[in-house]
Amino acid sequence: MKDYSFFDIASEAMEESNDKKIKVNRYNFKGVKVENLDILDENNIYKKPKGRYILLDNTACSNDYGLRLCLIKSLKSLIRKWKLTNKSALVLGIGNKDYTPDSLGPEVSSRILPTHERRKKNLYSLSPGVFASTGIESAAIAKAIIEQEKIDYVIAIDSLVTHKLNRLNKVIQITDSGIVPGAGIGNSRKILSLDYLKVPVISIGVATVVSMSSIIKDYISEMSNNTEEKRLLIKNLEDREDQKLFLTTNEIDYTIPLLADVIASGINEIFN
Repeated sequence: MKDYSFFDIASEAMEESNDKKIKVNRYNFKGVKVENLDILDENNIYKKPKGRYILLDNTACSNDYGLRLCLIKSLKSLIRKWKLTNKSALVLGIGNKDYTPDSLGPEVSSRILPTHERRKKNLYSLSPGVFASTGIESAAIAKAIIEQEKIDYVIAIDSLVTHKLNRLNKVIQITDSGIVPGAGIGNSRKILSLDYLKVPVISIGVATVVSMSSIIKDYISEMSNNTEEKRLLIKNLEDREDQKLFLTTNEIDYTIPLLADVIASGINEIFN
């Protein structure tokens, strides 16, 4: 069985699935590959929460305009699903602003145009920092603000982990299942979810890092036709401590601001 510990992208866990409790719909929109996954049962072998996962795959071409339109369309569909049109939202930028691969959330948050007291659709924005710096869970900070300001739902932005090298900085995942900061790298924090926050949580994430073990496993699978040999090589890899290393691209300093622009402009258009 595939190891699901070191990636966040839902479809990567389910590529070989015929599970009837998972509904899949694939189509193209404005040059972007779109994949809708509806996980209907909380108890699944992929350890993914129940909910809708929308994957926007921009690997075929760098089409920021099409990606932005896809993002707006997908985000609006989840807002309608939860009957949140014209409701107030908190954009929560999860991550470490001082570590570029993890800075997507804060970068998006800094580009949001708050609409509080200007329109009915109030939009708030916050980057709560990371637990190592603040000593406070992001979920706890969000909960306090939600209760104080009577916010109706959360749009959480975070960096994700992929196990496919070609998807780095090219895939956006939007889901209403909540989000666990740090889960993809095995450093889970308190979950941002409907159960804890008492309001719906829509999360938007981009795959900005890949685990080294995933890359090596892919090469092993391609190089060897011996199933037992592959099994032993992969088991030996999983037993090594350095399998917890994560890699990113040398263009990450350039890419993160571009991705943040796409995501923030999409959110701003919905609320302004």
